[in-house]
Amino acid sequence: YEHNLGQVTVEVDDKKIISKQAKLLNAAEVEKLGEPDKKILKSVTKIEKHFQQYLGQVVAQSDKFLIGERAIARREECELGNLITDALRWKSTADVAIINGGGIRTSLPKGQITRGDIFAILPFQNKLMKAEIDGKTLREALEHGVKFYPDAVGGFPQVSGLTFSFDCKKPEGQRTSEIFVDGKPLDENKIYTIAAPDFLFEGGDGYTMLKDLKILAEFDTAENVLMEYLKKVGIKNVEVGRIKNLNVVPLPEDEAEKIEEVLRKNS
Repeated sequence: YEHNLGQVTVEVDDKKIISKQAKLLNAAEVEKLGEPDKKILKSVTKIEKHFQQYLGQVVAQSDKFLIGERAIARREECELGNLITDALRWKSTADVAIINGGGIRTSLPKGQITRGDIFAILPFQNKLMKAEIDGKTLREALEHGVKFYPDAVGGFPQVSGLTFSFDCKKPEGQRTSEIFVDGKPLDENKIYTIAAPDFLFEGGDGYTMLKDLKILAEFDTAENVLMEYLKKVGIKNVEVGRIKNLNVVPLPEDEAEKIEEVLRKNS
């Protein structure tokens, strides 16, 4: 989190380490280290300038602000989550798509969208993958996604191609209901196709039920898929309504105030 810089000092004599020492330096201690090496600074500055130009490239236009703040994406359906999963399903042609709310790191601004904006939203370069999944396992995945609610947990699901309800007052493993895929009731014996970042197919955020699925295809990284979708399709039909929370627990007061401030700034 950039709170400290690690400094390691190694003393070598005749190709053998005779002493080693490691310590953490805070910001004030780093300032005392003196001027940076001029050649390295020149290289870093050149790379940084090139990278900033790359990140500054406009890749799309948005006529609305889509919130993706941590307190929202990790505990409730959000329009940005719908947009991202729509993009994943569009690219893969899967029946359903899912992304963990923890994979969404910030909001989508209104107006011109740069490559840097997209990388800020999806910074992990997770590859989009498509797999087969039976209805029973899909239900299990949704159950896992809502089992920690009302806590803001990274595994909360943002979805496309399906709708469902959940009730946090029900026992763990029995919270979901009214699951529909493409408008039809979930068939636990039917084989569907699912699109998701490879992070989830590796069991990330506790989605261990997705680890052994049969992978059908691999695509580009999620952020590149989102950029392509915005260019070719744009933003539409992302309004919330896919996940029905039957017992809403309000955000803690301090978190609610932060979200209200974000919305005011971007209204």
